[in-house]
Amino acid sequence: MLLTITTTHQPATDLGYLLHKHPNKCQTFWVSVGKAHVFYPEATTERCTAALLLDIDPIELVRGKLSAKDSLLEQYVNYRPYVASSNVQPESRKPLINLAKQFHCFAAAIVFDLPESICHERNKQRPDRQFGSHVVKNHARSLKRSLKNLKREGFRFIYKLSSVEEIEAVEVAIQPMWTNRKHERGAFDILLSMVKLQEK
Repeated sequence: MLLTITTTHQPATDLGYLLHKHPNKCQTFWVSVGKAHVFYPEATTERCTAALLLDIDPIELVRGKLSAKDSLLEQYVNYRPYVASSNVQPESRKPLINLAKQFHCFAAAIVFDLPESICHERNKQRPDRQFGSHVVKNHARSLKRSLKNLKREGFRFIYKLSSVEEIEAVEVAIQPMWTNRKHERGAFDILLSMVKLQEK
């Protein structure tokens, strides 16, 4: 959906002050139904046009709107991707880092840097996946070599847990992406409300 506003009141570029959006910049921010893009096709002192392009996300339109019996696979399962695996070698982590970069996401590593004795003990409690002690030793050795290079590989956030107590006490908090500007308010919120009223 595209909405444009044009003024010929001079200086016309004062429209940018009214909308709190600079005429020389193309800006993108999140709204409740997707992304909004604001740009100026023309910006002179005689005539200025501001354009609002609303990129509607159909998933956002239905997420949270359904009842429990129509959960739609828990609202598409979970839109916060994570990988739970050993990944102690740099080559196994590289595709994950590249995937995060492709979608402009920050990669976070939660490292379980536990003593080998605890790993051996937990391994004995998994009859479905028994393997020799050398596997645990090799993983521990690879992990130690990797710790100092995680940031260089591309992980933006690194959290190291070194004991069972730390793991049991930790809580994972979801932080909005840096591109998520739902908390920001401005003149375009009024325009979007007017558009919604017109659609009704």
